[in-house]
Amino acid sequence: MQVIGTTLTATPSAITLTSPTASTIVTFAAKDSGNNPIAGETITLVESGTGDVTLSATTGVTDINGNLAITVTGVTAGVRVITATGAGTSIAATITVPAVATATFGISQTVLNANPAVLNPTTVAMQIGDALVITVTAPAPTTSVIFATTVGVLNNAAATPVSGTNIVVPVSGGVATATLATAAAGTATIQVIDANNANPSVSDTLTVSMTAVTPSTITLQATPTVIPKSSGGTSGVSTLIATVKDATGQPVGGVPVAFSIQNPTGGGEQLSTVIAFTAFTATPSLGLGQAITSFTSGSLSSGADGVKIRAAVPGTTVTTTAPTDAAIVIGGKAGSVFFGQATEIAQTANNTAYSYAMSVIVADSNGNPAPLGTPVNLSVWPIAWSTGKNCTVDLPGASVGTFPNEDVNENLILDAGEDGNRDADVAIEGLIDGQLTPPNSAGGTLPATVTTDANGVATFNLTYTKTSAIWIVDRIRASTLVSGSEAVGELVFQLRPSVEDASADGTTCKLPDSPFRF
Repeated sequence: MQVIGTTLTATPSAITLTSPTASTIVTFAAKDSGNNPIAGETITLVESGTGDVTLSATTGVTDINGNLAITVTGVTAGVRVITATGAGTSIAATITVPAVATATFGISQTVLNANPAVLNPTTVAMQIGDALVITVTAPAPTTSVIFATTVGVLNNAAATPVSGTNIVVPVSGGVATATLATAAAGTATIQVIDANNANPSVSDTLTVSMTAVTPSTITLQATPTVIPKSSGGTSGVSTLIATVKDATGQPVGGVPVAFSIQNPTGGGEQLSTVIAFTAFTATPSLGLGQAITSFTSGSLSSGADGVKIRAAVPGTTVTTTAPTDAAIVIGGKAGSVFFGQATEIAQTANNTAYSYAMSVIVADSNGNPAPLGTPVNLSVWPIAWSTGKNCTVDLPGASVGTFPNEDVNENLILDAGEDGNRDADVAIEGLIDGQLTPPNSAGGTLPATVTTDANGVATFNLTYTKTSAIWIVDRIRASTLVSGSEAVGELVFQLRPSVEDASADGTTCKLPDSPFRF
């Protein structure tokens, strides 16, 4: 009777062992033409190919699920084919046995004191007083290994010499070892090399970070020391780095550092990390014995002395105090406003007025520019007027000279006692004409508000008629409000003419005489 339609499968059908002596399980499954498991079916296994493996059995019977599981263990390298026959058919599984890895020269492990070994290290950390055992795998033909260090001392009783920064250690059992000790903190580079031929290609290196044990001092530095307020999606951030050292000035690794804010503004400023540990190993951004956190500003500005941050080592008296606390100034609070004036005066198109270029500069409490776009409110007021002719102000006299604006309270209303008032302190009466002298428009006009640029500067033009030049004394005020604190700048000056209309030596005067009378 011929049996047809049965199948035999192998799972996995091909596999590479993880090592020359590793094991894997291959499952052979028998099914009938209806894809149903065939239980009790005898399966026979035959090996072929290269290399060698060990089978847990060369024959077996399928279980209730139609499966027969066989354990395959590698013996020698090669590609071994296992052919299973049963249920009128056969299937092959391919087992690849890898070759034994060839030992290579290099630092294979380190052991710090009694701690577990670190395999194939590239960087390790130790402290002053520790003992670090460095093991080098040194296959034949290497018979001795040179150990060298840039920091610390290497030791081996069988080495030549037995101690030093450079020692030659004999190979025993395919390995060579040396013990590293240090009395100073730093970063050591350990290099090992085949001493037989001193071939640089047969070498390896290890970086060892060394730190002190007992903290004695701590310093704290903030970068930058001036940051903007946080507003919308913009935040002011400063990085704080604390450095812990022992009594001899050596950096101390692995100790906690607690950061705290001593004088918060109430604007929501915060530290990203409250407790951070000092570094055992150096990084591009952090040195040995350093701990890092970041400070983010809130919505309020600080004073000129800044927000003070303190760093301390918990459980010790090691801490920063004033004035060694780090200070971070949160900018944005206007500190002062100062005026700038052009050296030349331009004439307007109709030649009846002047346009005088001016500016204000706004600095925060630390002398830094106020934030870009800070609004500055401007005002101009003619605080005094003068009599005179031929472009020359009269010297003070009984009824000539320079006198204050009659509008004492600056409300643009002719109040009782203001008309004809010629002295703010003494009741001297002048011309009674039923109007305020001078009118506020005599002082000129300027924009009500300007905004600062990235340098804290806002520019504007003061426009005034030629009739006011020389005869009017203006007061210009600039004010800005930042974080609820107002800064005000003030400038008082006599309105100037252009040099074309009135020369400094008095030889040229094209301007009319003063329109004001005592």
